[in-house]
Amino acid sequence: MTNYVQINKDNIVVGVSQLSDKVDYPYMIEIPEYDGNLLGCLYQDGKFIPMLYYAQLDGNSIVTDIFTHPSNRPEPRSLQSMVKVEKDEAYSLIGAKYVDGKFVHINPQQEQLDKIMSILEKLTGDQWLIE
Repeated sequence: MTNYVQINKDNIVVGVSQLSDKVDYPYMIEIPEYDGNLLGCLYQDGKFIPMLYYAQLDGNSIVTDIFTHPSNRPEPRSLQSMVKVEKDEAYSLIGAKYVDGKFVHINPQQEQLDKIMSILEKLTGDQWLIE
C-alpha cells in the first residue's frame, strides 16, 4: 500500500489516502505513513505546516466565517481581532454565539423569546412561566 495526501490549488491538504498502486498526479503527494492529522495542513517546500483557525464574529458575537493561517507565519492584524479556535471544531461553530469566552450554539427562536420575556418582566415586574 502507498500513502498519499491530496492537495488543492492553494497547497492545502484536503485528503489522505492509502492506495494499492502508485500514482503520478501533481496534486497527490506520497507520504511514508497514513496520517489523518495532515488534513488541513499547508504543504510548502516539502513540509506540512499546521494551520491556525480563527472565527470571525459579527456585531452580535455570532460566528459568520472561519479563516485559516499558516502557523509558521506571524499573525496578521486582521486576524488579531478574531477568536482562535481548534481545527476539529472550527466549521461546526458557524452560527454559534461567543459568550464569556465560550461558543454557544443558539436557537434563534429561543433567543427572540428570551428577549420578549425580558421586556415583559421589566414592564410588569412579574416572572412569567412558559411551558
